Amino acid sequence: MRSRRSSCTYVPVSYNRALVRYVQTIDFNSTDVTTSSSGSDFSAQHMQEPDPSVQALTDRVRQLEHVLEEFLGLPDCSVTPQDPAIHGRFLKNRFFGFSHRSNICESKFRDLLVLLYQFNADEASEIRILHEQCHRLARTIKMQISPVPGALPNLRDLVPSKSVADILVAGYLRTFESVYRIIHRPSFLRRYDQFWGCPLASQVFIVKLLLMLAIGSVFEPGHVSRPAVAQWLYVAQQWLDLPAEQPRLDLDAIQVQCLLLIARQATTLDAENMWIRTGNLLNAAMHMGLHLDPGHLVQPSPFQAEMRRRLWATVLELIIQTSMDAGAVPQISPDGYDCASPRNLNDDRIERETLPPCDPQGLTETSIQVALLRSLPLRLQIARIINNFRDGPSYEETLRLSSELSDLYREAAHIMYPKANPTPNNQPTTFQRRLYDLMTQRFILVLHDPFSMQAKTKPTYTPSRKFALKTSLHILLPSPPQIPISSIEPTNCDYVSLCLSGTSSFRDIPMQAAAVLFDELLTQITRDNAVRPSSRSTIPTANNISNNETYDNLRNPLDAFLTSNLARLKIAETNVKPYVIFHCILAQANALQAGRNVNDAIHEALRDSLVTSVSVLEAVAAPGNSSPVDGCSSAVRDEPAIPVPVPENGVAGEWVLGDEFAGDFDSWLVGCN
Repeated sequence: MRSRRSSCTYVPVSYNRALVRYVQTIDFNSTDVTTSSSGSDFSAQHMQEPDPSVQALTDRVRQLEHVLEEFLGLPDCSVTPQDPAIHGRFLKNRFFGFSHRSNICESKFRDLLVLLYQFNADEASEIRILHEQCHRLARTIKMQISPVPGALPNLRDLVPSKSVADILVAGYLRTFESVYRIIHRPSFLRRYDQFWGCPLASQVFIVKLLLMLAIGSVFEPGHVSRPAVAQWLYVAQQWLDLPAEQPRLDLDAIQVQCLLLIARQATTLDAENMWIRTGNLLNAAMHMGLHLDPGHLVQPSPFQAEMRRRLWATVLELIIQTSMDAGAVPQISPDGYDCASPRNLNDDRIERETLPPCDPQGLTETSIQVALLRSLPLRLQIARIINNFRDGPSYEETLRLSSELSDLYREAAHIMYPKANPTPNNQPTTFQRRLYDLMTQRFILVLHDPFSMQAKTKPTYTPSRKFALKTSLHILLPSPPQIPISSIEPTNCDYVSLCLSGTSSFRDIPMQAAAVLFDELLTQITRDNAVRPSSRSTIPTANNISNNETYDNLRNPLDAFLTSNLARLKIAETNVKPYVIFHCILAQANALQAGRNVNDAIHEALRDSLVTSVSVLEAVAAPGNSSPVDGCSSAVRDEPAIPVPVPENGVAGEWVLGDEFAGDFDSWLVGCN
């Protein structure tokens, strides 16, 4: 039950090594020059008594400034706040704590985002026309994929052929089931084999099977269409919502909810409001008592006890990840449950009447979940502190929490990177390692990012700048370097597939990491230009050769990141903003380095990226394009791509919020999920 791909593309190992050297050699004690995307310099002018036309223009400018303040979530300076400052921001009737992408990304490039707003404001401009064309194409593509509402169909009719189902089930089992433990493999596979010869399979089994197929389709390209996957997700939700004599409160229903949440995130289909949906899952799980250790029950079997512990650990992980995505305080704290960790055992060993002893150091089918659960109380604490609306952590608290989480990460190294005779059977797959890193390192990044920004003018915080940069590189690049051997280990390509098809954490965390690297690139170029104005000379010197190597070490992975954004549009994405905005930021960096007019360079990049986006979306929306779910597809194989999850959203509030281009001109700044 395993298929192979023909090829898979990776970032060169030299990028990773060069970037590590770069981090080690940065002068973090220097005071950096604050960057500005617009490059404008406003100075006071002698003013005479204004005539009415000038006064009208002044009033209009003030009105536009007020509109921009609202869009960007800026405080109204004319109003004296009655309450202490809120740690977070309101956008489109929603409140987001600091872990949300809006608070990490938008603050770094505010000047550029305002400039894009200005370029897009003219309704007759080419930029505006291209922008609206992207919006219309995105709507068309979404309509092509959307399932048709109706009565719950015969679920068995939705299941593909056994040959296809075998491949997709294998794709699910080797990826998400190896991290989020939801089913019992041997029990499921026995029922799966019986399913093909039994016409009376239960509805709940078929619903779980359809969701596994949907998730597996991300990792096994070309076997089913996106409309078919969307239909599977729709009927799963429909099945959960059907009125029944009794509420669906059993382990089967919890498994269905967990699978449905993961399927939505992995496929970028109906993936809005995930934090609210996981809250519903938490309520159901606690109503069933999953938060209480099975030892409180009356003589549960070892199998029942272990399955309850595994499901509770999965619920907790979904809660904390979606809380971080939404910039929200987790709905539960460490003292809100007493369920013990599942035991580090393979599935076939928990079917016995008496559980055998487990090796805490050995790799099993549950090891990744156990490792994640070990750090979960600390990560819950970090999420609650970071997203506290009253205040964020102090610097001392940030360093303490970061150190404790780093210690736990190092303790897991014996599982993630075994030193003694590593073989494919005794070490995690690349997918497991990279997903584990993504789910843990995001907490280090969000802790240090606010202090990293302040380090440009306050040298006290320079350790946070180094932490943020190193963590961002770790998120965007494989560490340690992995040799691409996709013919031996298909999971080398599985992580790439998730990066290109997934949403929520799989797009937002790398976008935050890329924002840190882009900000570092702009900071270094601006500082070097200020200190050594002659560095733009065409005569090669030791200084500008060194500078160019430094810039290239950052620019190479960012170029690959942009390529991944474009590949997402060719596969599953309808939102062009990540590609457009990061393309403009890179153009800004190139213009600063070359001494060109920054505004002209950004405008040119904006137009070019929109033209490219329109071309790609037109091809996807063309009649007869079935939009196959294609993880490591030709869109990636034909171009150099980095295995990073690529986020989805665009500019200021909209960069950070919207899942598509809105038709109105303010969509550059504000959007909604």
